[in-house]
Amino acid sequence: MEDLGYRTDWYNEVTNKNPFSHRQVLNVSGGSEDANVYATFTKRDAKGIAIGSKRGEIGGRINTNFRFFDGFAELMSNVSYNQVDADFTNNDIFNMAMVLNPTETPYNPDDVTGYHVFNGGYDYWNPVAEVMLRDDRRQYRYLLANSTLKLNLTDFLSTSATVGIKSNSEHGSFFRSAQHRLSRLDGIDGYASQDFNRHLDRVFEWTVNFNKRWEQHSVNAVGGYSYQDFNGRGFSGNNSDFPVDGIKENDMGTGSFLPDGRSGLGSWRNPWVKLAAFFGRVNYSYLDRYIVTATARYEGSSKFAPENRWGFFPGVSVGWRMSQEPFMQDITFINDLKF
Repeated sequence: MEDLGYRTDWYNEVTNKNPFSHRQVLNVSGGSEDANVYATFTKRDAKGIAIGSKRGEIGGRINTNFRFFDGFAELMSNVSYNQVDADFTNNDIFNMAMVLNPTETPYNPDDVTGYHVFNGGYDYWNPVAEVMLRDDRRQYRYLLANSTLKLNLTDFLSTSATVGIKSNSEHGSFFRSAQHRLSRLDGIDGYASQDFNRHLDRVFEWTVNFNKRWEQHSVNAVGGYSYQDFNGRGFSGNNSDFPVDGIKENDMGTGSFLPDGRSGLGSWRNPWVKLAAFFGRVNYSYLDRYIVTATARYEGSSKFAPENRWGFFPGVSVGWRMSQEPFMQDITFINDLKF
């Protein structure tokens, strides 16, 4: 191996010195008999072992519970949000650090970048310049929220409605400098790409609950309606050969690949999937021994053809808790026996 006069610890060059991570959490709670609020806020910053790798997070959650009109109405809400900003590195830098000549140097003050950009093609390159002459970032946003309103109509009859959403979005951006080894190798002044993706799911549910006991009878019943839909869409684009390197991916339209017809543009959208159901269930018990349960669901899905979109699914079950019969009371080795 040729001695080029330097003493380089390549593994040390591609790793962050003493990578440090920290997380802060703030919790707030309080309330009264008719109002309760709990909130938590978090912030986290983490630096990876490899150069160019880091992650930042910020988020929070708020839970509330309110009672109105002497308990006639209850409102319960939960909202959580989290945002992640991540910078990614090229994991191949560790493989390259193991095979590079330790007498080579990653830096070159005579190069416009300050790095030694090897001309070794695709199999031999400077891992430090590889990371520092490109950006690979992604941002993730997660929102989850739901709220339930419950009305206590009587001591044995109540109704509630719940609405909720789940919204996830992702934005990725990538930029490779005109001075990067691949740009120099291909004779192209830089490459940039961006993509946006979003998923939105929604849910609504309304139920009526009946629960009553009298003498030796007990009835518990619930009926209602539920709806869900799932939506996703996104697009992406890329371009190359930019007149100015410093603007990065923020002015992608100036790349020469666009008028040449060599840039990329794409978009997608998931089919709008909808699920709906009418449902009911009744439980009847006599003496807590003889039990009858009847259920029914009438469900529909947009995934099926219109003539096969809806289906009816009934069910009936009966039970006998034999261990509650008087003639079983003297049998001590049986705690519970039910058919």
